[in-house]
Amino acid sequence: MYKPAQLSGSQGDLTAQRIVVYLAKAESRMERLEAFDEITLRLDTRVATGSRLTYFTADERYVLSGTAAVPVTVVEMCRETSGQTLTFFKTADSIIVDGNEQRRTQTKSGDGPCPERRPR
Repeated sequence: MYKPAQLSGSQGDLTAQRIVVYLAKAESRMERLEAFDEITLRLDTRVATGSRLTYFTADERYVLSGTAAVPVTVVEMCRETSGQTLTFFKTADSIIVDGNEQRRTQTKSGDGPCPERRPR
């Protein structure tokens, strides 16, 4: 079994079974990034997990999707939100979670201290 790929930088920390970086044709910059399988993204105070991630540099948009068996989950402080697809815009600091008519989106908040996170 292979070790997961990891990419760390000022934007956050990403681990996945495979990470592919696409460069712009005319410039020396990243155009988009795609990650596959067992994804964990640590971004600011959020931790998101899923099965596929696409990051678009043009609008700083992250699109994270899950499977029917393993939904996308994002944890921020003591709040956990899950669904089928998560779209996060870093510039607007907004998150959209969608069930894609396959599962409900769900948000759980805890009272008091944050519970321990479940390992993936």
